[in-house]
Amino acid sequence: MIIYLYRWILSGIISIMLVSLFSGCSKTNNVPTLEISVEDNTPLPGSTQTLTATVTDQDTADIISVTWDITQGNPYAATGLSIQYTAPGFETVDTIRVEANDQNGGIATETIVMHVTNGSPIIESYTVSQDAVLLGNEVTLVVTASDPESLPLTYHFSSSGNVGTFPNHEPEDSIAIWEAPFNPELAEEYDLYVTVTDSIGKSTSDTLSVNVYSEHGTMWVVDSGLKSVRKYDEDGNYILSAEEIFEYPVAITNNHPDWFGCWVADKGLEKIVEINEDGSTIQTYDNLSNITDIDYHENTGTICALSRANKTLTLIIGTEVKTIYGFQSPNSIAVNQRSDEVLVSDYGLRQIIIIDLLPENGVYPDSVSMEHYLGQLDGFLSGPVAISITKYSEADGLMILVADETNNRIQRVPYFSSYNNPLSPITDVTQPIALTTTLNYTWIIEEEGPVRYFDTFDASSSSDIAILEDLTNSKPRVIAGDYLKNAVWIGDNTENKIIKARHLNGDIVNESSITVINFVEDIVVNR
Repeated sequence: MIIYLYRWILSGIISIMLVSLFSGCSKTNNVPTLEISVEDNTPLPGSTQTLTATVTDQDTADIISVTWDITQGNPYAATGLSIQYTAPGFETVDTIRVEANDQNGGIATETIVMHVTNGSPIIESYTVSQDAVLLGNEVTLVVTASDPESLPLTYHFSSSGNVGTFPNHEPEDSIAIWEAPFNPELAEEYDLYVTVTDSIGKSTSDTLSVNVYSEHGTMWVVDSGLKSVRKYDEDGNYILSAEEIFEYPVAITNNHPDWFGCWVADKGLEKIVEINEDGSTIQTYDNLSNITDIDYHENTGTICALSRANKTLTLIIGTEVKTIYGFQSPNSIAVNQRSDEVLVSDYGLRQIIIIDLLPENGVYPDSVSMEHYLGQLDGFLSGPVAISITKYSEADGLMILVADETNNRIQRVPYFSSYNNPLSPITDVTQPIALTTTLNYTWIIEEEGPVRYFDTFDASSSSDIAILEDLTNSKPRVIAGDYLKNAVWIGDNTENKIIKARHLNGDIVNESSITVINFVEDIVVNR
């Protein structure tokens, strides 16, 4: 009896334990794990990619559902292990919440942050074929650009004020031609813009400047320190450099208005170089030693070359070369285009020598003599160092001006069809060493630096323009006239600069300056 009682009790305990065991297994549920695979978490606006959910669950009998909740992109809501996600069409941060539910209370979530972005195109370079262009001519613009996402790019070119044109340009072309305006009134500096845009609208811009110039008023500057001949516009903006290689360029002349090029004398290489208006070399004249000053005769095409050291004047007429001797200390020359003569100031002879460039018998003299003296100044000069001649006008003819350094005066000789008696000299100058003329005025440089001017035909005295701040404490040595503008370019090798001074409404104003020089020797203006 007792044995059966123990068996009954033991069987009950085992039954209770088994029930407890099985009832515990049915109530325990494992939470699934969730992983999300993203092709690109920095997608382009509007781009599409596949997002994939990977779910694992130890409870193999569970049925898992996956839901997607998208803040801004498409679709806004979805179910399934994978979806086609389309990013918003704009740059933003898009949040995607993913939930895996095993329907037994087991829920796993993941949050994905999508940085929807489009990098701007990168302009690596933006260049122009030349920084200055003549009115009506063209420059080439070249853009090198890339896109961070390798999207197709388009290029839009424009100009400040929409001046000029971009002929035949297609948006896909990274190279454009800009045609400068023809109108002389539009000669100035322009900004040329480019905007590079990718296929979904992100863009980057850049700007460069081009100087549009008129040949009228341009000037050539001879710089022996830089061994260069450079061209500038009337505002002092650099245009180009002559292509020729120089060693010691010292003098220059031109043939304006028929041509905008020049002739340059190189003392070091013993030659004269003919330079075209675009800076290219046309031809050279060799074996011309110690040339210090040159001028040009329009009617015969004669180049007149003076040598102080050789005490000679050499005439180059085409292929013919004629050297005239007999000078003592020739300083400067100027051609009288009306009388077809070249005038030479000779400090040693204390004379102005006249050589006929169209002699009646076609024979040039071998040597100068008294018959070549300008009679109107014979006996009036002690130290003529510089000579200048105005342009001809029907009202006033022209004027020959001579700077006499020793006598401290400027002599004036009028010319109509012949040389007339001198006007009263300008005597309130001290050691004049250089001079030039403009439409109404004569401008003088004195040895100690001041620059003076006077009315060429009517004045009896000169005025000092050293009040200009840029001329204070300087000693300029070169001066060239911009004839129609009543302006002069003054070369100052003390401070290495060139200054433009202009007579405007009764005042002298400083209009511009050039500072990229080393030692200016000569200047000629195309006006």
